[in-house]
Amino acid sequence: MYIGWENAPTDIFELPAEVQALFHAHCPPYDPRTARAVRDHGVLVECFRTWPGVLRSDHPDCSFGAWGARAAWLVADHPFDYGYGPGSPLHKLCEAGGAVLMLGAPLDTLTVLHYAEDRARLPNKRVKRYRCPILRDGTTVWVDLEEFETGDTVIAADYTFETIGQDYVASGKGRVGKVGAATAYLLDAADIAAFGIEWLESRFGER
Repeated sequence: MYIGWENAPTDIFELPAEVQALFHAHCPPYDPRTARAVRDHGVLVECFRTWPGVLRSDHPDCSFGAWGARAAWLVADHPFDYGYGPGSPLHKLCEAGGAVLMLGAPLDTLTVLHYAEDRARLPNKRVKRYRCPILRDGTTVWVDLEEFETGDTVIAADYTFETIGQDYVASGKGRVGKVGAATAYLLDAADIAAFGIEWLESRFGER
């Protein structure tokens, strides 16, 4: 599950110099054992993060949590740069033949499509650079991070994950049903990632 970090200072370079200095002096470092999940992701994410046995990746912004037999492998060695791309938990989920289950969540929250954005060959991808504090040998260290912008900000184009997801389901792929009163989607991770890559490249790739 995508967890993130509520206090990640991803916009630090957009702040005045004096505010940046305060962040550097006082912002607590990211600790995968205690850092709160992003609140906008909903209460379930924080519940999962604190569930006994859940492991979490070390990325101070794009962290993922995992539980089960392959949890340690899924979250290990999460690259700090381009944290949705090769070597990321999303990449490993696709590699392992995993699935994505959406329980009442809109298709616009299909996080696996961030991997498709990373892999798609698109012109002039926008790159975001920022800094985050982490714990290293008990000491706070600020690390420089680099990431493609995500969603419809990755390129100068108008699209949504909702549209990609709807087109995927409309093509006859995935399973759609009800779990309680919620609309649920069960999607093959590698297949929808490949679909997303082709969808993006066919519309916005270099001609």
